[in-house]
This record gives sequence, structure tokens and C-alpha cells, in this order.
Amino acid sequence: MRRKTLDVTLFTAVLLALGILAGCARKTTPMDSAMLEVRPTVVGAVVCLDIQEREPVEPAHSFPADVGTVWCWSKIKDGQGTTIKHVYYYENVEKGAVELTVGSPLWRTYSSKQVPSNWTGQWRVDIVDAYGNVLKSLDFVIGEDT
Repeated sequence: MRRKTLDVTLFTAVLLALGILAGCARKTTPMDSAMLEVRPTVVGAVVCLDIQEREPVEPAHSFPADVGTVWCWSKIKDGQGTTIKHVYYYENVEKGAVELTVGSPLWRTYSSKQVPSNWTGQWRVDIVDAYGNVLKSLDFVIGEDT
């Protein structure tokens, strides 16, 4: 009799743990999985003239036409093991994208874009996650109002 009671108790405990007996069982949907997944966030980002010791140098919103190269620096939280992209746009036309791996829970990363001196005007860098979601946009100007 004791063995039977133990078996029933164990079976009841397993059912409770699974949520079946308590009526809590439900299917997991793709939306549930997405909600559980940690998404990277941008906690800092600038466009600048250079990067030194993993930090931005001379961040700005406008640069001279002869700047040659601009850099995008970003600080990412909760993205370990994922990738982000820095996507560069000139006059709303994509001119380059750099994929960057996020290596820890708080990660600084950067990319650069060479800029011909005749590409003056409105620029933007979109920082996007692995699914193409824009996490942050940085607008800047080259060669105008500098």
C-alpha cells in the first residue's frame, strides 16, 4: 500500500510541475519565445572623427567635406552573442553596412566609412539588430554648415 501511495504522490507532483493538473498548461507560441529573448539596446552612440582606446574622439553632427573617414561608435547592452550592423546612408541611399559581433553584456564597438569629398549633404547611420530592427539612428552632415 505504501508503494502505491508513493507512486500516486510522485505522479501528482509531476503533473503539478507540468501544469497539467492545475490547468495551467498551454502551448508556447512564437510570440512567447520572442518575448523571452533578450534584445540588444543601444545605451550610447555617436559619429566621430576617430576612435582611440575604444572610445570616440571628437564626436559631432557635422564634418568638413574633406573629412575622408567618419566613425560610428556604439555601446550595446544585453546583446551578447548577437550581431548588430552599422548601416550608412547618404541622402537616404545605403552606401555601406558593417556587421559587428557583440561579445559581452555591455559591449563597445565601432565601424568606419570612407567618404569621398563630393558626397556632401545629409548622412545617417542606422544601428540595427540581427533581425533588421533599427535600434538607433544618428543623423549627421558632411560639408554643409560646418
